[in-house]
Amino acid sequence: MKAGFLIDFLTMKNTQKQLLITALIVTIGVSIAVGSPMMMVCMFTAMVPMMSIFTGLAYDERNGWETYRISLPIARRDVVMGRYLNLIVASLVSFVIMFAMIWLLSIIVSIIPFPQIVTTAFATDSEGFLELAIAGILVMCLLLLVASIVLPVTFRFGMTRATRILPVVLVIIPVVGVSMLSSTGFDITTAFPSVLSFFIDEGGNPIIGNVILTLVLIIVVVLAINFISFLIAARLYERKEL
Repeated sequence: MKAGFLIDFLTMKNTQKQLLITALIVTIGVSIAVGSPMMMVCMFTAMVPMMSIFTGLAYDERNGWETYRISLPIARRDVVMGRYLNLIVASLVSFVIMFAMIWLLSIIVSIIPFPQIVTTAFATDSEGFLELAIAGILVMCLLLLVASIVLPVTFRFGMTRATRILPVVLVIIPVVGVSMLSSTGFDITTAFPSVLSFFIDEGGNPIIGNVILTLVLIIVVVLAINFISFLIAARLYERKEL
């Protein structure tokens, strides 16, 4: 497992630095354009891990790297585990960097006079940081859910063939999910007020305990889904002929 993680990490080490810088420049620019740090949170937390996934997959098909890698004394299962661990690490690192950058930028705009559009984009109080943290965690969980579908397919079919399959799969799953909910008689318009009251009290203040409990449950469920995804991906990759 350690070898699989390190070989993926070292292979993409230099590329990761470029991805971080690119994502940082793009998200800061977009945040200034829309006048909200929320956009920076959502974009940066999603961009870096997602670009890391496809960079690793692109390396697999470059100059026979995948074929050479399996000739090394590393089990295919460890290769798959390394890819999943790198994804989780990239997600956590991007979340921490994003949060640190917003904190730093909020201090800078409070000390140095900037144009109003810049000040509005990054001026954040303690309550705003809580909202940003929740948004970042939810985006990270959503990304991991998408990755739990992407990785098994790409390990089985390769990057080139997977690009023809994944769009169909990613469209079908939400459609089937919504159809199944509709068939059970579930109505989001009636359920939404009840769900909202679980997180916000009558005074309009967030119920922190319920919010934290829900976030923890979401994280546990997402990690469980990713573990199942890993087992499927490892099984498929072990049977793949290279």
